[in-house]
Amino acid sequence: LVLDIIKSYPKLDDAYKRIAEDAFAFCITYERYVEFRRLCEMLRTHLANLIKYSKNPINDLANTVPETAQKYMELRFTQLNA
Repeated sequence: LVLDIIKSYPKLDDAYKRIAEDAFAFCITYERYVEFRRLCEMLRTHLANLIKYSKNPINDLANTVPETAQKYMELRFTQLNA
């Protein structure tokens, strides 16, 4: 729920990334696989929306806000490593 709220604020991108990484660690540590799957789906949706609703007419990750896109991609790689 917190991630849904702060995803809209570019100034809170670092907090978004940190909270998501902490949530990954929590889910792995306590074997919360259903919650891990929900978290992954939510992050996937956030990344898809970032691409879909970018301000550029060409919906391309390279054309979105670079810092935000980079943090979302780093989270996806963290998810893959978890």
